[in-house]
Amino acid sequence: VADGIPYSMTVKRDPSVPYVPADGESNFVFTYILYDEYGNGLNNKQIKLEADSGPTWGPLLVTTVSGMASESYGPFVNETTGQPEIFSATVTSYAMENLSVNKTLTVEFYDPSPTTLLLTISPVTMPSLEVPGASYAVVTAVVVDKYGKPAPNQTVTFSLGTVQYPATYHINATPYLENSSGITDSNGYAAVRFYPSAFTTDYNDTLYDDSATGQVNIHAHWTPPTGSTQTDTVMAIWKNYPYLSVST
Repeated sequence: VADGIPYSMTVKRDPSVPYVPADGESNFVFTYILYDEYGNGLNNKQIKLEADSGPTWGPLLVTTVSGMASESYGPFVNETTGQPEIFSATVTSYAMENLSVNKTLTVEFYDPSPTTLLLTISPVTMPSLEVPGASYAVVTAVVVDKYGKPAPNQTVTFSLGTVQYPATYHINATPYLENSSGITDSNGYAAVRFYPSAFTTDYNDTLYDDSATGQVNIHAHWTPPTGSTQTDTVMAIWKNYPYLSVST
């Protein structure tokens, strides 16, 4: 068992990203290994931890026979408000027998409030509704926080813009959304179905066109807990012959 003077130190952070939501549950785990100059793990050595901001924190760790010591950091709850603490901090570790052996990590307990609305449609180009086998497209809104973590239970509303046709056609059915709103699920998604218009199939109709096409913008609207309403838009395109694609 090695028992010399600390020469080097490694640190591993779990999770590997330097941020977790300040949700009263998430935390970091820091794992340190102290080595002597020959690369042997040092047993029974003290490592002091300090944080330059946030709640008072500064445990003293003792390494195991392999030179390893671990400590959790967070979650932190404000004793006055009862709410999770939101802050960034630089955590520094020192080998007590050789203070020149040290490591720093910057971490963040961030505000998990949702911040961003994104909208996709699949497929973006589809057969018009009278084409055999034609169906609907799925319009999916996702609401996430600043680091892309999904935000459930957010209400998203959907609307259609003005339908555009490059020529005059005989329209048998107008495009529509199956629902005008949705609530995001545990993955942050809210989806609605879009049905394209149907063109005439009567070859004798003077407004029949074997290359008829239409398009419309589909809008999603969401209001964050703080801030102004956000809108994202995708375009749906349909033709009276099968042609499929995906847009994100």
